[in-house]
Amino acid sequence: MLAAGSNTSAALTESGKLFMWGDNTEGQIDLGKESSALTPQEVTVGRPVALVSCGYYHSAFVTVDGGLYTFGERDSGKLGLATGQLDGHRIPQLVKGITDQVTQVACGGGHTVAVTEEDLYTFGLGQFGQLGQGTFIFEARLPRAVDHFRKGRVRQERSPEQFGLMFRTLPPPDVRTLQYLRTPAYVQPDHPLQPVPQGARCTTAFTNTGALGLTRRKRGPLRREEMRETAALWRT
Repeated sequence: MLAAGSNTSAALTESGKLFMWGDNTEGQIDLGKESSALTPQEVTVGRPVALVSCGYYHSAFVTVDGGLYTFGERDSGKLGLATGQLDGHRIPQLVKGITDQVTQVACGGGHTVAVTEEDLYTFGLGQFGQLGQGTFIFEARLPRAVDHFRKGRVRQERSPEQFGLMFRTLPPPDVRTLQYLRTPAYVQPDHPLQPVPQGARCTTAFTNTGALGLTRRKRGPLRREEMRETAALWRT
């Protein structure tokens, strides 16, 4: 598995060893006080790693036993750590605000998303609606479950640096039915795309820049049947 942040890279071996290199100005590759690493350096927490994700200046990984660890820039709550943990932000620390085993994690530019068997959690910056909480929340410093996906069995997610965040429920959609947008669209770095349970799709973000293909502004999840102004839809 590979992951890349703003100026960092990460590689995960089949045996669960995590290697990171690049920029370490905020401690996002667990290299102590060193500013950067020119070659891959192993990151360890005493157990194998199953998943890794890199944001602009923070990183996160999930161990094989479902523990979520975050490190790097501590501003705006993107690490999801308790106040007493923030002084050690340059080393991976367990996110204690999620008690269930984490199955997926994705880092955006200034926020983080994590999935358990039952819930989806977001924390960090939310000024564009990227936390999916439905109301204006500038930031969330601790993990908070998104009500829209409670018991929703979200399967996987992705929050790459310059793309949207997409979730899919079981069973996964047939990607051959995806339709291209007829008009150009730019997706904000922290803009998420999210599905609603079984067969429906929704999206949540700040629509002022047209990232959703809409001509009106709305915060919180938007179901497909509401998306009458979009240029493309999923067919189910």
